[in-house]
Amino acid sequence: MKFISTHPALHSHLEAGTSHFHRATFYFRGPGSRMQKSLEGLLMALVHQLLSQRPDLCEFVAPRRSLLLGVGGPETASPTWTLNELKKTH
Repeated sequence: MKFISTHPALHSHLEAGTSHFHRATFYFRGPGSRMQKSLEGLLMALVHQLLSQRPDLCEFVAPRRSLLLGVGGPETASPTWTLNELKKTH
């Protein structure tokens, strides 16, 4: 999967269409940390990557996080994202 998701041909094929795509990746790691093996880690990584590409969507996707950050940027500030909060992102 990592080979496919990082292959230059994938990007050129996706960009050839009329729609704009945002890409996020995550790879579970058996011997890795708890976050590298968990649903929480998956959701946190994907939400962070997508909001980094489109910070203007933060107030719609995670309104509580947008209020905590003030401007609506994708950075993860204290308090840490909870699994419940991640599941509620649309």
